Amino acid sequence: SFYQAKSIKSEVASSTAVILQSLPAGPNKPDFKNDAARYEKEKEGIRAKAEVFESDSKKHLETHVIVSKAVTIFQIAIAISAIAILTRRRLLWYGGLLLTIVGCVFLLMGILH
Repeated sequence: SFYQAKSIKSEVASSTAVILQSLPAGPNKPDFKNDAARYEKEKEGIRAKAEVFESDSKKHLETHVIVSKAVTIFQIAIAISAIAILTRRRLLWYGGLLLTIVGCVFLLMGILH
């Protein structure tokens, strides 16, 4: 967002410089060309940091997606196991155990990712 703010400031300064060039010269006419150039230089330093943060963010999102699948499977396993206990059906209980194992696999994938 810091990079985006610098980009916006740079564009505003550039646009203002173009508009002011079309006006007749007067006293105390501000020079926005220097501001636009300064913002462009600042953006280059920020860009490298932003790209590192973006790659870290993508990696964390991938891990989050895998672990959230594990959580969803665990919740379904708990619900099926509760139904199995209430209805006293072994097949549902085995299904809950199977889903628990699948959830553990996804959890390990998320941890090792």
